Amino acid sequence: PTLPVTKEEYNHNIFGYAREVYYQQKGQNRIDFVIFLNGFPLVTIELKNNFTGTSAEKEGVEQYCKNRDPKEPLLNFKRCLAHFAADENHIKFCTELAGEETNFMPFDHCYSALAALPESILPSEDIWQKIFTKKSISALIEKYSQITIKNGEERLIFPRFHQFECVELLAQDANQNAPGIRRLIEHSAGSGKSNTIAWLSYTLITLRDSHGNQKFDSVFVITDRRNLDKQITNTVKQFSREDSMVGHANKSSDLLKLIQNSKRIIITTIQKFQYILECAGDMSDKRFAVIIDEAHSSQSGTMADSIKQI
Repeated sequence: PTLPVTKEEYNHNIFGYAREVYYQQKGQNRIDFVIFLNGFPLVTIELKNNFTGTSAEKEGVEQYCKNRDPKEPLLNFKRCLAHFAADENHIKFCTELAGEETNFMPFDHCYSALAALPESILPSEDIWQKIFTKKSISALIEKYSQITIKNGEERLIFPRFHQFECVELLAQDANQNAPGIRRLIEHSAGSGKSNTIAWLSYTLITLRDSHGNQKFDSVFVITDRRNLDKQITNTVKQFSREDSMVGHANKSSDLLKLIQNSKRIIITTIQKFQYILECAGDMSDKRFAVIIDEAHSSQSGTMADSIKQI
């Protein structure tokens, strides 16, 4: 929050937690840990411990899949943002309980981050300190958690840890430094790159300096392949809270208009830039964030030079 009134209202929020929560309408089953905001449940957590022979990946996940009835009010779809199974080494989560069909995903550190942790810190301890805080939970509610509709079915989207950390680190970096610095994000196949790009786009476009001015006039999302262009466009638009915020350039003239009209988020392919060089005009007073997909194949040659010139 930046405005005084907003800060005051934000500080009135009551974040709390409860242990050993009885959740059944008829029965005595309990969930180890539940986090609340103003009395509303946000996440449930089953805690396991390798020293007692239990783990998040086995006993924690099994409890949710076999012993937790999704028909119970606390466990209804969309009642909570996510359900976690955690031990000292691993954390897994899901957004919808569906018995043995429940799909749990990892919420762990990447290997490089894990190797960098001090020996005195347990792998999941660092995640607790970064995620289950007032600031991070607020960000998860405001920016990340989304209900999307695919093939007529609702889905609750919640970020994996590496996605959340990636966006928050880049936002912090952009806040602390002037535009003009390059950063490289490494993603493996299946790690949710399109969602990360969407969350990053909306985060960067809302950044403001200490005087309340926008950090960036526009955010470009650039790909070098049409199929990726369409995929990312669909992903970014499904997260949009304002239809007018996102513009997609089907042709070079579209790109020129979007730039000249200062569209907030502009999605396009790299090939279109070389055709608008002469008519783009002076934009030296503008500041842009540029997110390049598949950067290894998009940062050399005449087409990349066109982007740099503009």
